Amino acid sequence: MRTEGRVSHAKSRRVKQSTFRSWMGMFCVAASICDGNCLRADDDQVRLFPIGSRLISPATVIGYVIQAPVRDDLKLSAEQQQRINQIRGEMQAAAQNIDASDARAISAENAARSETAQSALVEILTPGQCRRHLQIVLQQMLVSSGSIDEMLYLEELSDVFQLDVDQGEQIESIRADIGQTGYERMRANRVGRISMVTNADLLNRLPEMSDLIEQENQRIAAVLSASQKKRFLDALGMPLAGRPAPVAFSRPRPPRPKPVNFGVRRPPQLYFPHIQRRTTSNGPPATLGGTALSESPLNAALLALDDIREELKVAPERLQQEVLLGGDTPEVLRCVKKLADWLKPAQLARLHQLVLQVACLRSGPTAVFEFREVIDDLQLAEEQRSKLAPLVERELNSNRHELVLAVEPDPVQRRVLEKGLSDRLDGLLNAEQRQRLSGMLGDPHRGSLSLAAIESALLPRMSLRARTTTELGQQPPINSLLMTMAAIHDELKLSDEQRQAIGNGRAFVQNPDKFNEILDATQRQRFQEISLQAEAQRDGPAAIFRSRIVIAELMPNEEQRRRLLELILEDTRDYLRIPREKLAETLNDLDTATSAKLEAVLTDAQREKLARLLGEPADSLDQPPRAARFP
Repeated sequence: MRTEGRVSHAKSRRVKQSTFRSWMGMFCVAASICDGNCLRADDDQVRLFPIGSRLISPATVIGYVIQAPVRDDLKLSAEQQQRINQIRGEMQAAAQNIDASDARAISAENAARSETAQSALVEILTPGQCRRHLQIVLQQMLVSSGSIDEMLYLEELSDVFQLDVDQGEQIESIRADIGQTGYERMRANRVGRISMVTNADLLNRLPEMSDLIEQENQRIAAVLSASQKKRFLDALGMPLAGRPAPVAFSRPRPPRPKPVNFGVRRPPQLYFPHIQRRTTSNGPPATLGGTALSESPLNAALLALDDIREELKVAPERLQQEVLLGGDTPEVLRCVKKLADWLKPAQLARLHQLVLQVACLRSGPTAVFEFREVIDDLQLAEEQRSKLAPLVERELNSNRHELVLAVEPDPVQRRVLEKGLSDRLDGLLNAEQRQRLSGMLGDPHRGSLSLAAIESALLPRMSLRARTTTELGQQPPINSLLMTMAAIHDELKLSDEQRQAIGNGRAFVQNPDKFNEILDATQRQRFQEISLQAEAQRDGPAAIFRSRIVIAELMPNEEQRRRLLELILEDTRDYLRIPREKLAETLNDLDTATSAKLEAVLTDAQREKLARLLGEPADSLDQPPRAARFP
């Protein structure tokens, strides 16, 4: 029976391989016959986005093209900008007339407006500008994902990559292998029952999947030849200068082979498309010596790596206490500034060397010149500064290195691609300065430096609980998005007329005063109670003191305000000290401890007021998320 099983399995495998080869062969033949490269300026069909994609919000294409980096790159004329602004105004006016209660009408209108916006832009832009717009969008797509994988089967790029059958099989096998591993990992680390108020950090699976994403890109990139990668980079055109806010669109999914044996169940697979895998800077443009090395978030992120801690001989327990990974910018900066208080001088010096090395890995060879300490130590002459500054600023404020990094993950091969830039930088320094720079970089790290792990450590946690607050009562009084959930509608006992008036809930988000028009007094009070309970369940008991309704009702005195702020900050830091993988099993204990401390600050009268504000426990919050349906 075992022999028969093996024979049957071998036959099935051969059939699948044969079918896949046939499918892949047809794809390659079609790619060679059809001109799928819509990046050419003389195509009959001019598009602004990849074939098969759809804008998430129709107005975003207009908002995207008028952003300074995109506008300047496309070299829009004054007349073109005027026509684009006119269309934008017309679209905004039309949006005001849409019935917010009719979800189907909104969806249909958005689709129509999306096509209208694109068609209008195609009429305004020249064919060359349309071609460049598509290049910029593809660059954004590659940079945001940090992976070449989802670019391989775009129709626009089919004759750029020209994948052969063997490459297609290898890539398919890599995707299946990584997908299966990710599926097994997620099953082994399942989140408990998910409700509409589940902590966002429990639902964020990107940190535990980031190393798989990195492995997938490295393996797929290794399948491609150097000429294929070069053709791809050439097809993307000149790197975009500047950092525009991205335009959101649904991306075409790669074609999948049709199943062969319907009686054989294929193993479950996971894919990781459309994920923002790299942190992006929303700060001021990078400048020569504009960043303090001693304050870089990379200091904290590197200490999250086992290899780095072992080299520096830093105990994990001390790190967990001192470096609060996942905090917002103020909290991370506070932790980095304190490194000098508990790290030895030799440890801190080596950490700074590693920061410079990783900065080059992430942002290219010009990255070291962004740090103030490097510029000060090199003692550049005015002539050197005048030549180095524009080069550094142009490189660091463009996406060139991010494109190269996504296409060529191998650092050795990537250095070959960037040799011209490195040689140019070396030529601007004298021998003594080059030697100083080499000393600041230090010896290469002997272990592995996972960029995925570093990016994960740089990302702040998603929960409000992880964000530093400097004032009580900063949050809005209610969470309008809760009104889109069916369980909330049921608990409030909304009538059909009220459900119809609420529509998809967008009216509440845009104008919270709508609550007074649609809900009666009893429903408004109960929804306020549910909103406060939702904050406490999702982000801990300290979260309700961020609500202006609670502070306005309790009217704490100055001493109470000071103490409440201290406890909120203490709760944030205790929350950040919990490793992500232990959040689910530890949060209840932290909630209990924080709740007791907060109650001790309040008077009996304030505790009674707070109990009235919270009301009776809302059963609807424990139900699985279920979008409301409207009559």
